Amino acid sequence: MANAPRPGPERSRDLDAMVANVEMTLISIVQGVALSYLADASRPVLFELRVASLPYVLVGLLVIFMAWSRTVLHALTVVRWPLELGHNFLYLSAALLEVLLFSRVADHRGWYPLGAAYMSLVWLTFLYDFRLLRARFVGAVGPAGERLRRALEADQRLHVRRLLPAAVASWVAGALAVRRWPTIFLDDGWHVALALAQLAGFAAYLAFTVRFFGELSELVAATHREEDGA
Repeated sequence: MANAPRPGPERSRDLDAMVANVEMTLISIVQGVALSYLADASRPVLFELRVASLPYVLVGLLVIFMAWSRTVLHALTVVRWPLELGHNFLYLSAALLEVLLFSRVADHRGWYPLGAAYMSLVWLTFLYDFRLLRARFVGAVGPAGERLRRALEADQRLHVRRLLPAAVASWVAGALAVRRWPTIFLDDGWHVALALAQLAGFAAYLAFTVRFFGELSELVAATHREEDGA
């Protein structure tokens, strides 16, 4: 669908705005539901002061921040007419695994395999979104659009080739560790060190995303001005 013919300029802007609104609404609803599941699963952890599970609650919150910020960035920079159903199907599937992951904040054995599955699906979504990115900038009309395309493609390659493979590997390593050495990681409490490492990693990634969004903000505005002028 990403390669469907574009309508005329005026109609095209209306359709692009409509698709962006659909995407933003989907993002808000899905992550709101995910937050409600995390809150429900976190209630006994917080009320009963289960300190060993607290890092998992914080990691879950950062996962929501990550998912929301990246999908909003995608909606503001790449999404346009026609609506890309494949991307949204992958996003909804990842959201299902995200909710299942949050149900395991107090189940430290089940947390890591579900997290590995979730991050793998996020990786697949980033791979799929290359086609959306290329379709978005077909016939870019000016230097700002070209710079935005290069910045987004570099960010996409960074995620697909380095960040997400490393994330999947870390979750798989955690799953293998708690399965292979349950006495050390579960009975003796060393799973908390794994959760704290995840917490540090997600916090660093969120800071990277916020900085990247700030760098793109003026470039996105300049690209829209070029397109409106054309």
